[in-house]
Amino acid sequence: TYSVDVFYMIDAQTGYIKISRFSNNTYAEFKAALTELKGKGMQRLLLDLKDNPGGYMNQAIDIADEFLSGKKLIVYTDGKDSRYDSR
Repeated sequence: TYSVDVFYMIDAQTGYIKISRFSNNTYAEFKAALTELKGKGMQRLLLDLKDNPGGYMNQAIDIADEFLSGKKLIVYTDGKDSRYDSR
């Protein structure tokens, strides 16, 4: 199933990408859509996450990393069992 439901140019500079869930291939789908929109002249992006229930955290992190510069911490998990900690 696809998680990038739709992407298109709203106007000459603004692209639109709708992500309905974060599945195993979401980042790859997002990058493909982003590349195509940039090829059409996109300078701004409207990223629609409305009604997105979540999913694979690593896919969401990879997408967030596209918008943040440097080595900033995006998210971490912490729990009683250190096997599940992720930083």
